[in-house]
Amino acid sequence: MVDGHVALVLGSLASFAQVTRSCMGKGWFKQLIQKEPIVAGSMVLGVFSICMPLVIVPIRRELGYPTNQYDAFHPAAVGPVYYEKKK
Repeated sequence: MVDGHVALVLGSLASFAQVTRSCMGKGWFKQLIQKEPIVAGSMVLGVFSICMPLVIVPIRRELGYPTNQYDAFHPAAVGPVYYEKKK
């Protein structure tokens, strides 16, 4: 099931890739890796970090960990359990 957040992230990544491909031409990433490896590595880490919520939240949901901070209105969202102090 693709919810609104996932669709927004995937749409943003697809738009970024299309605009970059049309502006930079074919093979731009290979040239970037050869000329500026630090910039290319930071781009890879940036795309990886943007995609993490697409993977981590469903895994947390399946394991039963709290996910209400990411998707509070999702039917399978789990909230944290608070324990009261014993007197």
